[in-house]
Amino acid sequence: MKRAKSSPAARLTALTAAGRKKSGLRAGRFGEVYRAAPMERVKLIKAGVAPDTVGDIAEAMGAPQEAVIRDLGIARSTWARKRSQHAPLEQHASEKVVGLATLIGQVETLVEEQGAPAGFDAAKWFRDWMRQPVPALGGRKPVELLDTREGQQIVSGLLDAIRAGAYL
Repeated sequence: MKRAKSSPAARLTALTAAGRKKSGLRAGRFGEVYRAAPMERVKLIKAGVAPDTVGDIAEAMGAPQEAVIRDLGIARSTWARKRSQHAPLEQHASEKVVGLATLIGQVETLVEEQGAPAGFDAAKWFRDWMRQPVPALGGRKPVELLDTREGQQIVSGLLDAIRAGAYL
């Protein structure tokens, strides 16, 4: 099912404090983050992501919020302080959160391109897949790489290989 195109800035609004008041980031919307222009994602990262976006991602994944914070290598105390102050996360933490949303969006997009089987949930699939050892990583799990930008790029490369039909 095709969605109406929105402006690049509108695609990322759900990750901001102002955008959260309207909708938050929900399952099925991660593809918008993935398809957003890289400069729009950079702008968002520099402005800072709303701490509650981590909860949106955790909910979509069916994972505990604490696990997502830990997997991304974000200090729980920093996250909690920013959340209580209704302040955006710092740039390094925002980059990790946007990176995770982008990876889930990459899976959503991959599945949409392949015909989107009924009932497929990209966020939950990603949650399960990232905790499995991957031969292409020497038996390491993708979740072990989510706390760095380079690691997230490696995971993105694995998802591209899946798109191309490569066995990992």
